[in-house]
Amino acid sequence: MTPQTAMTVELAYWLLFEAVIVATSFALRWLAFWGRDRRQQAQQARQRQSSHAPISGLANPLQDDRATALPSAAD
Repeated sequence: MTPQTAMTVELAYWLLFEAVIVATSFALRWLAFWGRDRRQQAQQARQRQSSHAPISGLANPLQDDRATALPSAAD
């Protein structure tokens, strides 16, 4: 192998190594943003579900009418 071909092979491996580093960096960034967006979507979905849930602190009107009707009927 001549020195010039050895340099060419070394350069090819160096460029391949750099391409792998760039691809790995891109993949890690993509996964980080994808994971962050999935968490935000899940949190928004939970907030939408909880906003449709009935409020347990409100009294049921039927129960209030019965409670006031019973003492007056017993009199």
